[in-house]
Amino acid sequence: MCTCNVVEVNVADRFLPIYVDDDLIAFAPLAIWVFMNYADDPLSARRVTALLTEEKLVMERGEQEDHSHIAKVVLMDLERRTMLGRLSGKVAWQVQQNIKNTGKPNLGKAQFVVSTWADVTKTTAGKPLPSSRIIKEFNRYRDACHLWAAFELLSEDECQNVFQDGKILRKMLLIAAAYQGFFVENNFENYNPWRIPPQFMREHAGVKLEVWIPGESSWIREKLKEYRSDKLR
Repeated sequence: MCTCNVVEVNVADRFLPIYVDDDLIAFAPLAIWVFMNYADDPLSARRVTALLTEEKLVMERGEQEDHSHIAKVVLMDLERRTMLGRLSGKVAWQVQQNIKNTGKPNLGKAQFVVSTWADVTKTTAGKPLPSSRIIKEFNRYRDACHLWAAFELLSEDECQNVFQDGKILRKMLLIAAAYQGFFVENNFENYNPWRIPPQFMREHAGVKLEVWIPGESSWIREKLKEYRSDKLR
């Protein structure tokens, strides 16, 4: 564990757009999920959020029974992106471990470890993970990696319900705030995070923010040796 301080608000900082003044928007969980998956493309994130919000409102009014075709396509894309997002959370874990061990993020090493792990791991549905793509596409998720790192610390049941259960979502956001502070304080390169809004942090003032740094398993230590020897060749 390491305790992180809440970083002071700067006018150049970006915040998850889930508040209007001090009021939480109605579909905040949806907006968080979308921005986690379109972290590098805020224009698309806003348009997707608007589309899916309108779909939900129309369905709640009983004007249609199911999502439109375009909404289904968007939701399928979000599910696909979520798999890579989860891997980006594991990369964030290893970046954090690297900082703890050496004082440097060493993103390449973190990507190597996670892609190697993903090569020999399957989803709960028995499907292969997109191991090579996390090396190529991590930058798409970098600015939300604190959120994905927090998401990956939830139990599988919590992951399934986090965007429907306010208590679980608050837990995730507080963990993400700690990761955010850790990465900012340790100068993680090219990191311009979608920050946890100050309104949320004020509501939870006094909560101790702690980052859980998972220990390196013997398997990871062996793979890191392969990474170093590969770099020497």
